[in-house]
Amino acid sequence: MNLNIERIPSWTAGLLLLAVNLLFPCLTWAWGCTGHEVIALVALDRMDAATRTRLDHALARIPKVYPGRYCTDIDLPAAAYFSTWADDYRTTHAETSDWHYWDVPLEATTATGQQYCEAGCVIRAISEQVAIMKDRNKPDEDRLHALMFVLHFVGDVHQPLHVEDNLDRGGNCVPVDFLGKHAEPRMHGNRATSNYSPNLHSLWDTDLVEYVGGVSPRNRERVQQFAERLNHQYAPEMAEWQRVADPVRWAMESHAAARDQAYKLLPQPIAPLHYSRAIQDCGENQTSSKYAALHEAANAPYVAAVRNEVEMRLAAAGSRLAILLERNWPEDWK
Repeated sequence: MNLNIERIPSWTAGLLLLAVNLLFPCLTWAWGCTGHEVIALVALDRMDAATRTRLDHALARIPKVYPGRYCTDIDLPAAAYFSTWADDYRTTHAETSDWHYWDVPLEATTATGQQYCEAGCVIRAISEQVAIMKDRNKPDEDRLHALMFVLHFVGDVHQPLHVEDNLDRGGNCVPVDFLGKHAEPRMHGNRATSNYSPNLHSLWDTDLVEYVGGVSPRNRERVQQFAERLNHQYAPEMAEWQRVADPVRWAMESHAAARDQAYKLLPQPIAPLHYSRAIQDCGENQTSSKYAALHEAANAPYVAAVRNEVEMRLAAAGSRLAILLERNWPEDWK
């Protein structure tokens, strides 16, 4: 049985996606297209053959063409293709937006799964979606949605800027030049907004991933080669990473990387601020303007300093996604 994963016309989805980009330009997709695809490819290589076959069979039940898709289809396996579905889904289902991140204050050194998650967060979303996926009493559509959420959220929780906030919307409000590309305000019509591109968050989502992986422009061969390199280069560490099965610990690894590398290694190191409440817009308290005055730049020394962390976060996510699916595959899904 094929399932209709989205019931809105393609033109409606396109307009909604445009509206989201205009109204919420600070929001970016964790790891971007390439990062999530690479994580899925790493997972496919690390999981056992039986789980991989069952995963392929489950995803074959879902229509590959759906309205509102953002990432270009570069003919990757279904797990990689659908690894970005959750980002497309939230453009029309805003109630799932909070599931993609966990705003642990950058100043915090520890956190429990009950903290900073009042409206929902990625660590709770992982456990909830795994439970739905395994529940044979749930409708098939809900269970397959849950599978696609899991493919995505394990990646999100390994993105350092998705597990912290420093009163800057997870780095979205920190303009950062990238290897000569100057951070500029995004425009809304003829008006400059308080949102800049590139920024620290988008840098870790996409720019660093594609530069470190040699994946620009994106195509199937480059993305697959990047995943293969990570599988080979980090094979010794993967068994150790897989021993950590707690999403909260995964998240705190990412949080430490945000504090000790993403922010601290900038030319003008940004220290953790005393946290009060999250801001709602990059213009609040003139946040982006204040950071723009620092003229932060992800220059060659910065890229060299963080490239291993970027690669390890992707490799760890893929290896852990593989073992999570192996251990939690629904007994009734053959």
